[in-house]
Amino acid sequence: MNSFSDSDIIEGMLSEDDRLVSESLKRLYKTCGQMITQIVCTNGGNLHDAEDLVQEVLLTFRSQLLSGKFVHQENVRLSTYIYRMAMNQWITILSRRNADTRRIAEFFVRTEVTDPDPHMVFLDSEETNTFRAVFSKLSPIEQELLRQYYDSKEPLEKIAAQLNMKSTDAAKMMKHRTMLKLRGLIKKYLGTI
Repeated sequence: MNSFSDSDIIEGMLSEDDRLVSESLKRLYKTCGQMITQIVCTNGGNLHDAEDLVQEVLLTFRSQLLSGKFVHQENVRLSTYIYRMAMNQWITILSRRNADTRRIAEFFVRTEVTDPDPHMVFLDSEETNTFRAVFSKLSPIEQELLRQYYDSKEPLEKIAAQLNMKSTDAAKMMKHRTMLKLRGLIKKYLGTI
């Protein structure tokens, strides 16, 4: 299998020979990994998000192959199909992330009403307390990082220096992990948003 065609890759992935499956996945990764990384990094994601998406797409594709859901058509290149899959999955991920942002933004818009309904004041107060309770589950350094980044609009370089972090990349990674943790806490305590 020196020269891999789409048919060779599909045949290898359907094989019961682990070596052939592995070779086919590696070839597909080489063919599509950079393309998926570009989709993610040019549309609001980072390299970590891209790596996750590459793995997710390849595993989903193999699952579709094994279940018979994917039927290879000679006139459609495998890379085109994978590209569409990656784009659709990335759009889904972004829409989930934006749902969190939209809900919080809607909350703050509602609190700016000048003459609120007393019932709404009660509900907003309850929601504020819930948001604060969820936020307080983060460590003090995680809370401070998010406050500086989102509330004070400080650049990560400055935040890294103020919080005595090793580098800007360390601050960036911590922000990413903290946001994932916060999303998990929001889902746990507030349900799906």
